[in-house]
Amino acid sequence: MTSWGDGIFPVEVDRAEDGTPVSVRIVLGDDDRAQRLERMLDR
Repeated sequence: MTSWGDGIFPVEVDRAEDGTPVSVRIVLGDDDRAQRLERMLDR
């Protein structure tokens, strides 16, 4: 996990078949997070 902006976001590692890391992704937003933000801003 890492902190950025106003929250904590998951860090995901994709690995090759031999276990070697091939990419790292930080999930900064998705549909679920966008919907929660909209609900919060509507308050």
